[in-house]
Amino acid sequence: MPTQYDVGSAPCLVVGRDRAGHWLVREIHGLLGGIFVSREAALHFARQEGSALPGATIRLSRGHVAAFETGILEKAA
Repeated sequence: MPTQYDVGSAPCLVVGRDRAGHWLVREIHGLLGGIFVSREAALHFARQEGSALPGATIRLSRGHVAAFETGILEKAA
């Protein structure tokens, strides 16, 4: 999964919107992720899940977050 974040091997949860406007959380190494109805819900998830990952950081995306590659967004529509 290509990323613009340089965080080494530490877990990093990125919170932002995809091009369709969905709120997403993605861990840059593919450890976890989710789709949310609001920014607050996405941040809550990131905080909860990040607390279980040693050394994890949470970053807010300045641009769009890439959609999941599993087709999950297409199935939800």
